[in-house]
Amino acid sequence: MLFLLPLKLCAQDLQLEKFVDSLVGQFNKAGVPGTLIMVSQEGKPILKKSYGMASLEFNVPLTTDHAFAIGSVSKQFTAIAILQLAAAGKLKLSDDIRKFLPELNTWGQTITVHHMLSHTSGISSTERADWAGFLHQHGVGSHHDGVLKYVMSAKLLFKPGTKFSYNNIAYYINSILIEKVSGKKFSTYMKDNVFTPAGMPHTYIATDQQPLNNLANSYTRQSGGMWRNENVRRNVWQWGNGSGNVITTVSDLSQWDMALRDGKLLPAEWLKKAWTPLYINSDTVNYGYGFEITDHNGLSIISHSGSIYAYNCLSVQVPEKKLYIFYGTCYPADVSFIPKKIISRLLNISPPKSSVSREKQVLDYIGNYDLAHVNGRIQSQLSDKHLYLKISASGDSLFGQYPGREKVFLRPAGKDRFMTGRPEDQIIVFKRNATGTVESVFFEPFLFGSPTAFEKNKKVAIPEKPKPVIVEVKPERLKSYAGSYYRSERDLYFFVETDGKRLFAYELDPAAKFELLPVSDNTFVRKGIEDVTVSFKKEGQKVLSVNVSGNRIIEYRKILD
Repeated sequence: MLFLLPLKLCAQDLQLEKFVDSLVGQFNKAGVPGTLIMVSQEGKPILKKSYGMASLEFNVPLTTDHAFAIGSVSKQFTAIAILQLAAAGKLKLSDDIRKFLPELNTWGQTITVHHMLSHTSGISSTERADWAGFLHQHGVGSHHDGVLKYVMSAKLLFKPGTKFSYNNIAYYINSILIEKVSGKKFSTYMKDNVFTPAGMPHTYIATDQQPLNNLANSYTRQSGGMWRNENVRRNVWQWGNGSGNVITTVSDLSQWDMALRDGKLLPAEWLKKAWTPLYINSDTVNYGYGFEITDHNGLSIISHSGSIYAYNCLSVQVPEKKLYIFYGTCYPADVSFIPKKIISRLLNISPPKSSVSREKQVLDYIGNYDLAHVNGRIQSQLSDKHLYLKISASGDSLFGQYPGREKVFLRPAGKDRFMTGRPEDQIIVFKRNATGTVESVFFEPFLFGSPTAFEKNKKVAIPEKPKPVIVEVKPERLKSYAGSYYRSERDLYFFVETDGKRLFAYELDPAAKFELLPVSDNTFVRKGIEDVTVSFKKEGQKVLSVNVSGNRIIEYRKILD
């Protein structure tokens, strides 16, 4: 069936459109922000559609000609630019980064260009707790010196080359490297050497000194369920240089796919370097240079997701089939599910099926697993405390709970294998030692997923926390906590509501509202996720702020009752 694909796609155009409409058509409404989707083969779109609105304020429908911010998908463009410079002999992937940036403190270690491209440098990243404060204080813009000083202020997370941990700042530094080696501004180099040769006339690097031509608006939910325009509120893009500030169109992306495969930008042997998975400490990591690479029964699926300022997207290439898929939303959303559905249909690949488990086996898995990676990042990059996957059972049913998330049912999918939800989601695989005892777990994506090594997350014994004791809080006090809270450093909102007897909160989407259970007059825990604590601070009768403590403590100031 795979080898018949090129002959069948054109005949499937109408069927494919109906199938995609059944998945996405519900978003094609006047009051809903836009969704874009394109499926192309050999650079020719066989499906190109838009849903929803480009501007809710001016009632402008989204079209496939509108531009879109692709977030971290931008990294593949930066990686190709550096490989161009390497292919031209202007740098080597083995070069010490200090050859070009001698002012960079690498804490006595050698960090190479390869490390910077492959997220194995170990340098600090945007997940650091003080990154938001740095941005708020300095405004970043294009101040390279400020960013480099920030990077140099923290020790390395690990010895370069020994671990993989997704790193946005490394790709910002990659943009500086391109400027140093080429002698051109990053945006100019990308236009002259990448976008124009690839045939992408509508693609550009977003800067803070130019209009964002033809860009569809992005939105997030706010209190009361209204949509908040993120474009009006956001005006800093250059901090995303190299890592996340490419603006493009679906037609240009189709040309990008063709340009890579046709060798317009790089010789094939150099593109192969970008599309070859890393190998670290006997583990294969499904990431190369700016691209995720997942092997599915010998078929390579090249992908990358992106998110910036409420734009979310996924880019997927299947080189052997000359197939390209782009899916993007102008609001926060899961962007992997629908592309996986489409690829499964086009390539006739079925997701895993549920199987039957026995209670004796289920009990083998119960316990806490110390997570080495979370969403492609090592644990210490995300939190100053250990993060655990908690596995529990009820009868012969197994449940998993990730840090800061609610407990979910795990569907059996074979021996020692479970699905976290939908069949298209990732699979949890438990590993046993020589005696048959479950000792660790790793995560296996279906078709594609977050870059991670098949590193074992070890089962550990930790004391169980006592269940919180719920107390009663007077309605007047609950009412005083209700309102809108804001954190300016990260431009985040936290909304609190009450029905007179209970307290509720949410961050972006009112549909994701959760209940807060009181454990004292001013401290609450999130129902179902008791590790998340919400504490209110008062001065007299006035509520000033709220602290939300999960993996890290985030303080919001009250701005509206």
